[in-house]
Amino acid sequence: MEDRPEPRRGGCCGWRCHERRWRRHGHQGRRERGRRNADPADADDRRVLHDSLRCRRRHHDRPGLHALELRAWQGGPGRDRQIRTDRRGQLQHRPALQSGEPDELGGTACCHRCGGLRLLVPILSGFIAYAIADRPGLVPGIVGGAIATSMGAGFLGGLATGFLGGYLALWVSRWKVHKNVRGVMPVVVIPLVSTFLTAGLFITILGRPITWLMSNLTSALEGMGGSSAILLGLILGAMMGFDLGGPVNKVAYSFGVAGLTEGLSKNLAADATQYKIMAAVMAAGMVAPLAMALATTIRPQLFSEPERENGKAAWLLGASFISEGAIPFAAADPVRIMVSSVIGSALTGGIVMALGSTLMAPHGGIWVGLLIGKLWVFLLGLIIGVLVMTGIVVFLKRRDHSAAAAAAQTVEA
Repeated sequence: MEDRPEPRRGGCCGWRCHERRWRRHGHQGRRERGRRNADPADADDRRVLHDSLRCRRRHHDRPGLHALELRAWQGGPGRDRQIRTDRRGQLQHRPALQSGEPDELGGTACCHRCGGLRLLVPILSGFIAYAIADRPGLVPGIVGGAIATSMGAGFLGGLATGFLGGYLALWVSRWKVHKNVRGVMPVVVIPLVSTFLTAGLFITILGRPITWLMSNLTSALEGMGGSSAILLGLILGAMMGFDLGGPVNKVAYSFGVAGLTEGLSKNLAADATQYKIMAAVMAAGMVAPLAMALATTIRPQLFSEPERENGKAAWLLGASFISEGAIPFAAADPVRIMVSSVIGSALTGGIVMALGSTLMAPHGGIWVGLLIGKLWVFLLGLIIGVLVMTGIVVFLKRRDHSAAAAAAQTVEA
């Protein structure tokens, strides 16, 4: 009988050692029978298995039992197959996870890649309802947003469930009930009743039409190119600059993040339209605060002392993609600031979309520059939009100051 040296514990003597152990434990015959009965695909897999560059052995406490775990990878069209053998030499195929397929933890490949982005729609819906009905609106809004996400209704479904849950919670809160029940109304009755009503109405009536609309919108988005993409960039940019963090701004931002989530879940190419939309949305949202910061720096005499202080803070807010940095200026002078913001932001969105800058992050401003494709395009569009908005603001304010000074001189005369 051939002398078979024992392998080192924790180590491996190589492939010949494994072959001898297979013969010792009687697996050779089963392996030959399995090879004769296998289909051609399994035969190819076994050939790849025996040519594998990776093998490892686990030792067990019971002597003589050495489980083999032989791994090999065979490339296939669009996916890889992981090939394993168990203790009896039977092949076990484990295809690599694709988007939407469940893994051992019950999740999906999409979930693990997108992470917290899937919570965007429920949180958006919850805070829309909160703005309408206060704290009792949070539960129906978040639950409705989660249902919209599960049905594929996207951000449009989140907007619908937010308004629906908020107004239903507000309606229930105005019921005239016995004084002994009033204490549990905001804690139990309002959230529970409004949640059931929101979920029922959305599932039975609103869900399917909104899902159909979202599906067609996504399909149209994927097919956009050329002038259509530029027009989309102009529209989204104008929406980002319209109310500076308000509902219209949030709709445009949610649209961009929905496209980003779609791109990440489907492993789209780095230059996909979804990533260009996210870049256009972020660049347009940075225009207003940066433009106001620049305007207060080059023409401080046109602004009050509080506005000049806000302008200093707007530099950091704008660079971090926080559009609310321009709200103090819009509150003091809404017409001029909003008009100039819409023009500058729309111009930035159109330039970024036209020249093809991309972004794979939902937020962060200039601090996520490493995730921005064609960073120079992103910065060029941002600078042009900031300069245009600054010029419009300074021109309008200087004209009004000149008119006010002329009127004052006339009154004095």
